[in-house]
Amino acid sequence: MRGIAVLVGFQVLGEGVAWASGLSLPGSVAGLLLLTIALAVFGQRLADTVQQASDKLLGYIALLLIPVGAGIMTLYPVLAKDFWPIVAAIVISTVTGLAATALTLSWLTARRSS
Repeated sequence: MRGIAVLVGFQVLGEGVAWASGLSLPGSVAGLLLLTIALAVFGQRLADTVQQASDKLLGYIALLLIPVGAGIMTLYPVLAKDFWPIVAAIVISTVTGLAATALTLSWLTARRSS
């Protein structure tokens, strides 16, 4: 329960920060950024608490994706009309994300070994 409380707390805190700052940043993203900072500051103790809760939640990830699938089906006309631009955006963003991740990992690995 403690881990769930921590995760929900950071979600609410992120929503508050996003609302108060007026930035066009989703509250969930702001909450994840705050959680990342807290994990860097508080270390392994907080990480263990959050990991226990997140491991349990991952077992239900398929249920969390059902609304997304239903939403996609309701937007079928839009998807059919703009299919190729959507595919291009997905491919480009995936390749860019993978490249950024690979470069970051390479940089961190080189930094750690030196």
